[in-house]
Amino acid sequence: MILDNQKINKIVFVILLFVMSKAYALKDLSGKKYLCKGKYQTFGYDFVDSVNVIRHAGSFSENDYYKNYGTYSMNNEIINLDIEGDLFPRNINNDTLELFIGVHLNNTLVCICEYFEGDFNDYFKIIIFNEGLL
Repeated sequence: MILDNQKINKIVFVILLFVMSKAYALKDLSGKKYLCKGKYQTFGYDFVDSVNVIRHAGSFSENDYYKNYGTYSMNNEIINLDIEGDLFPRNINNDTLELFIGVHLNNTLVCICEYFEGDFNDYFKIIIFNEGLL
């Protein structure tokens, strides 16, 4: 079967659309949620849209829960987080889901995150309540 130029052009066009849409989808984390359980704190990152993120955080040793708002950007596979109140830059490797906090010139691995389905408000209320009973 021989393909004419018009069919080849259509195939190339469809492939380009697929590649471009995949590249755009990698930069937009809308609706995704990552749960990151560190040694001293647990963080929940709720990617609201293509720019905004809400960070939920709980310090269970102090029965503390709070939310901070911020923005994010993508640079290759790295999610750069700019959250209000953070002293050091934070980023997540989107391939490995490793959460890093930049201290001085190097990054410190905090934990490996996981995908989360659910409501962070409920999650943190339950965890803090249970910790308070101990």
